[in-house]
Amino acid sequence: MASKTKSRRKRKGGRTQFEPEELLTVVHRVWLAGVGALSQAARGKSVDELVARGARLYADTRGAAEKALSEVKATLDSRTAEIRGQAADALDNLEEIFRTRVRRAMTGLGVPSAEDIEALSERVDQLNASIKKLSAKRTRAPGRARPARRVRPARTARKPEPAVPMAAS
Repeated sequence: MASKTKSRRKRKGGRTQFEPEELLTVVHRVWLAGVGALSQAARGKSVDELVARGARLYADTRGAAEKALSEVKATLDSRTAEIRGQAADALDNLEEIFRTRVRRAMTGLGVPSAEDIEALSERVDQLNASIKKLSAKRTRAPGRARPARRVRPARTARKPEPAVPMAAS
């Protein structure tokens, strides 16, 4: 059988990825290896021994794989939690920077802050209360009438008398 040039590519993690044409060849070789193992078993070792040995190997490798997987999962979980915390902190910092810059821009434009508006609102409430108090005092004193305004008589403008020309004597 002629051997073909191997055109395997390396993947991330060091695993080999076969081209689709090569996959059939690889599967065929694995099958041939299995047939060869069975023929050797028929010569000396029993199939049951090989199955038991394969089962032990499978159990050992599966346990090691599960342990490695659980370690990787724990590492990923802790790293994910750490990254989420960092992202939340970064978002909080970004939000605070944004608020500070908006506040600075609004102040620069002369827009009053919420505290300024609250203080003005309280002052207006105080002034309204003072006006009500003064209005109540004026209406409570019935005996005290407001003095009438003194009306001045209208001045009439005097017309100057026409000048009479004097006769010459």
